[in-house]
Amino acid sequence: MCIRDRHNWTYSFNGQIAKTIYDNQGNTYQVGYFNTLTNFVDGTSLDANYTPNISYKDAYIIKLNDIGELQWSKIVSGEKHQYLENILFSVDGNIIAKGSTDDTAIFSDGSQLGSDGENDQDFIAKFDANSGDVLWKTLDESSTLNEHFNLHAILSNGDILFFENYSNENTNGIKKLNSSNGTITDVPLNGYISTDGITTLETDNNDNIYISSRDYTSTQDANLIKYDSNLNLLWEMTISDNGSGNNYAYINDIAYDEINDLIYVAGQAREA
Repeated sequence: MCIRDRHNWTYSFNGQIAKTIYDNQGNTYQVGYFNTLTNFVDGTSLDANYTPNISYKDAYIIKLNDIGELQWSKIVSGEKHQYLENILFSVDGNIIAKGSTDDTAIFSDGSQLGSDGENDQDFIAKFDANSGDVLWKTLDESSTLNEHFNLHAILSNGDILFFENYSNENTNGIKKLNSSNGTITDVPLNGYISTDGITTLETDNNDNIYISSRDYTSTQDANLIKYDSNLNLLWEMTISDNGSGNNYAYINDIAYDEINDLIYVAGQAREA
């Protein structure tokens, strides 16, 4: 495993990267997994963490500072496979990670999660960004968090909304994570209509949520829709394409300019 950072340093150890994120102080946070052993320093066995069974993998989460020095490392271990697959920042600056375990997972503080004999148990855990200590952890088997973790909106009150790529009124997949305690609840649809092929989303300083998706009435069109934090629809914009030659309108990315309170949208409509 090798991290090449924006600050012109390289950090290597034995492991497989799953996701890396950076804070505004230049610190690097990474999750992944390793097999057999790693010491998160130089790839040797000195002070290394070993997997209990060489046939299985353990998960890791690490923090490096802005000059590539290891600040802390934590593992999630057990008799079979453990993975940490994705991470994001909560509004308080700490880290929320998505993972899975076969059998019981054992965290660095000795606490456990999951059940013996059960494979592919999905979980969410929060780690202190300063120390790596586990703040809370919870099992969650919903497809929303486990398959669409990147489709999220972080609100100023600490709640995080997760959206499924496709959903409807009968299979509402919108979940709310209380980042202070790990409680996960269903979210009422209210005026929500972005149910067909979400591509990206963004929030503004007022917790409004901008979601791009396929148009639910015309497959060659794309929608940009603004909701409030309770998913009440505020306005809707359609980007059209005539659809000839299998061309479709598509929104690739949305970015919020908090200084000027503007939304920037990048996409394509080849024959608009």
